[in-house]
Formats: sequence, structure tokens, C-alpha cells
Amino acid sequence: MKPKPSELPSDFSLTDDLLAWGLSHGHSHLPERMEWFIDYVKASGKRYHDYRAAFRNSVRSDWAKLNKPKTAAENVVERGKAMGLEPRPGEEMREYQQRVANARH
Repeated sequence: MKPKPSELPSDFSLTDDLLAWGLSHGHSHLPERMEWFIDYVKASGKRYHDYRAAFRNSVRSDWAKLNKPKTAAENVVERGKAMGLEPRPGEEMREYQQRVANARH
């Protein structure tokens, strides 16, 4: 007979081994993900058999929505920096985009 799911242990936290697992699998924002997971479990009343496995699943599936796609502006800045072009103080984004576009040609 399968054990019943239990309440979240009061000491559940981001342990060294969970942190190592996350980093070894290329995940970031692990403290924020743990905070989100704990709040989610408490707010929703969820119960699990294995909270460590549930946390790993939440990271893999990005329950906290921390793997947001980059905005167009973030992509331009990333491309510009790769080309050695930093945004200038006070430069409008459209001006910077044009400078990056012109440098590519």
C-alpha cells in the first residue's frame, strides 16, 4: 500500500545537494525557485509523497516562470555586447538598435 502524501516539512529548504543537482542540470535562480515552490505548496494545500522530487519537477517544468524568453531589446543588447557595442548613457533603444544593425553590415 502506497503511503499517503504528507504536509510540507517545516524544515524543507534548498539543501546543498538540491542546489548541486540544479546547477549540474543548468538551472538558475534556485533560491527563488525554492521560495516559489514552498509558497505554492502552502497556498494551494498540495501534498506530496516526495517533496524533493516535486521540487525537482517544479524546476524542470519552470513552475515559477523564471525561464522567460528574452525581449527584443534584451536580444539587441546581447548582440551589441557580443560585437563590443555597449549602450551609451542616455541613448534611446531605437538609436542603439540602429547602431547595432549598422555595425553588422
